Amino acid sequence: MNNNPFIRTQFFLGFVFSCLIMPYGLASSFDELQDNLRFSIDVSARSVNYQDVEQVGYTHIVGMDLHKVFTNRNGDVGTLILQAYMTKLDNQIQHPSFFEDENDSQLVYRIFTFNFTQTQPWQPNLKLGHLEIPYGLEHSINTNGTLRDYAQGSNLGIKADWGVSLNKQHQLFEYEISTSTGGGQSLQANDSSYVYSARIGTPRHLNQIVGISVYESKLANNTRRRVGLDAQHYWGLFALFGQLDHGENNGQYVNRGLMEFNWRDTREFTTIYLQSIYALEDSELAQQNKLTFAIGAQLDYRQRWDFSGQFKWDHDTFNEQKKTERLSLQLRYRF
Repeated sequence: MNNNPFIRTQFFLGFVFSCLIMPYGLASSFDELQDNLRFSIDVSARSVNYQDVEQVGYTHIVGMDLHKVFTNRNGDVGTLILQAYMTKLDNQIQHPSFFEDENDSQLVYRIFTFNFTQTQPWQPNLKLGHLEIPYGLEHSINTNGTLRDYAQGSNLGIKADWGVSLNKQHQLFEYEISTSTGGGQSLQANDSSYVYSARIGTPRHLNQIVGISVYESKLANNTRRRVGLDAQHYWGLFALFGQLDHGENNGQYVNRGLMEFNWRDTREFTTIYLQSIYALEDSELAQQNKLTFAIGAQLDYRQRWDFSGQFKWDHDTFNEQKKTERLSLQLRYRF
């Protein structure tokens, strides 16, 4: 996609318009368009104190979150999700690769999809757009816009991508299989780039959830392959999450484990979590490992005000690299 903000805004508005109008041979009035529609403006500010280098970075975000279910006389036709955020970095030394530097500004697409669901029970749904890669814990737990995450980007090299998927939620299992361009935020991916991914698991509303994922990608000159097993177990207000990954980066073996223990209050306004992430890689000379911990809390008041904090630190690092410590705070308001 062209990086010119005006052209990107034109594309953004055109996509919104076409997604709203195309299914709407199904509706003939503005009132019908508002049925099953949720829309909010999302504003947030985040600060990260990189304590090892005595530097503070800031991120300022303003955007829109739209969720619309289209229906006709035969039932639901599909679901449209549009999440686009103008994001400005200020001295943010650790940032996604699609930002040019620590002081860049970009229009960022999170989930930007239409999922066609008016299919037979044995037929898959068809999803198009900027979709989250179906892999691991992140696939069933929405952490977009929060400090909490499951290192999907650093593990896979990409978290969301422009592409297509087949998906379905059955009574006993759910699945999603995707193919995408490898461009990340951009539609203009390298001709040789690609991402293939799939996850199958038990339904996400159960107290015990297990999923199996596979992944393969070529992003620029980097190839990655993964097989993953993820699990969630809930008892009362507590939960234990885990994920194991095995694969390779450019032919070198990678093993990774993630564990999280968390607690939610009875109204689910407050969440407290403790994470550990362990990675073991085979280099040409020797094995090397990395161990990182994170502790965080999130207060989400009636899905409007959201205040969260997280402290993340390295216990061990690859190749005796410098250990990092990061204290992050975020204030978010949706209206």
